[in-house]
Amino acid sequence: MISNIGHQATAQLYNHPQTSEFEKYQKNINKIKPAEGIKICLGANRPLLGHGGILLTPYCKRINGVNEVTNIDPSLAPEGKHLIMCHQTLRSNDIQTEIKFGLDDVKDIFQDQEYELLMVQTYHSDWPVNRAGTGPKPGNTTPIERLYIVGDGARGKGGIEVEGIAMGVNNTLSIIDQLTD
Repeated sequence: MISNIGHQATAQLYNHPQTSEFEKYQKNINKIKPAEGIKICLGANRPLLGHGGILLTPYCKRINGVNEVTNIDPSLAPEGKHLIMCHQTLRSNDIQTEIKFGLDDVKDIFQDQEYELLMVQTYHSDWPVNRAGTGPKPGNTTPIERLYIVGDGARGKGGIEVEGIAMGVNNTLSIIDQLTD
C-alpha cells in the first residue's frame, strides 16, 4: 500500500501496537514541520525575465525566487502572454503583512516593467507548500509492513518539489523491488 498524504496523516489512519520501533517513528514524524509560503502570480505582455531558470532574490524582504514558467511551457498563458511566479517563505502568522512585503518586493524587482497581478496564493496549516520542509526526512517506509509513503512529505534525499517527489517514488520502487527478489 502506498500513501501520498504525508507521514502524520497516514499514521492517523492506522492503529499500531506501541512498540519501541513505532514510538521512534512517531517521534520522528512529529518533528516534521511543513513548508509554508506565498506565491504571487503575475501576467505580462512581454517576458520579464527572458529565461527558464529561477531568479534568486537575496536582497528582497520576502520574495525568495522568481520564475517565468511560460519560457518553459508557453501553454501556461494565453498566446503572447507570460506567467511569472514569485515565491516567498511565510515568516509570520500575519498573512496580510507577509503579502504586502511580497508585493513590495515585486515592485522593487520589476520596477518600471509592465505587469498585472493575477493572484496571490497562501500555503500553510493543513495545506502547506510541502508536507515536509527542508532537512532530514523520515523516508518512505513505515512501521507497518508494506505500507510506504511517497509525495511531498517523503521527497528523495537532496530533492526539491517535483524532482524530489519523483526521487522518493523511485526510492519506494527500489524498496519494493528488493522485497520481490
